[in-house]
Amino acid sequence: MELREPPPCALNFAETCSHVNSHWRRVALTTPVLWRVLRFSKKPAKNERERVWLERSKRTILSIYLPSMHKPLFNDLLETLRPHLPRAQIISIEGQHIKLLLNLLRSLPPRMDNLRNLELRADYAMSNQLVESAVQNLFEEGAPRLQMVTLQYISLDLVVFPTNNITKLCLIHSDIRIVQFDTILQSVAPTLEWLSIELNNVDPPQSNIIIPPVRSSGLTHFLKLHTLELGEDGLLISTHILTNFW
Repeated sequence: MELREPPPCALNFAETCSHVNSHWRRVALTTPVLWRVLRFSKKPAKNERERVWLERSKRTILSIYLPSMHKPLFNDLLETLRPHLPRAQIISIEGQHIKLLLNLLRSLPPRMDNLRNLELRADYAMSNQLVESAVQNLFEEGAPRLQMVTLQYISLDLVVFPTNNITKLCLIHSDIRIVQFDTILQSVAPTLEWLSIELNNVDPPQSNIIIPPVRSSGLTHFLKLHTLELGEDGLLISTHILTNFW
């Protein structure tokens, strides 16, 4: 069963139920699904609630949201979450230092059966602090339900992830090589429904892309794509996509 994500304003529903009376408190405390959405804060004191919710969630699937935060707090929360990561349905990291993101990626298990949405947004100021040896091959044993991936200020040279079931792909200010880009699009073309691209650095530069564009042979066209979002500065790369995959 797939559970819909509640809006932020509804996140106190579980606590509200637990304070009505003894009956509803017992119902709330014995319903793990009510405690599955964990929105951590950059302020340590505010995370005690999430730690309690994590305990109450038992074995149900989790939605984990981590904002930008300092290294000690991030590492502390990562240690708390590490045993529970296989239960994650959503992992969303916002504006984090690239080195801390790498720590998270190294902590992810090789197989994640529940993960549906992975959002990794690096801190812009630190996004270029990447060495070749830091490349992470995620979920080598599989992530069969992974459908949505967002990378912001993260090069595609940094992460490799399963693409066989991807329906939504967002690449925001990501460094990319055209050959690598075509390989990614080729792998997701049969299932992709939503593509959002706003590139930062393209190799070769967009000014070097041939106009009129040359159609590459043997590429799979988008079969299910219904939404295409392109950045204002991506005219040539946009033409490349439309020519080769549409």
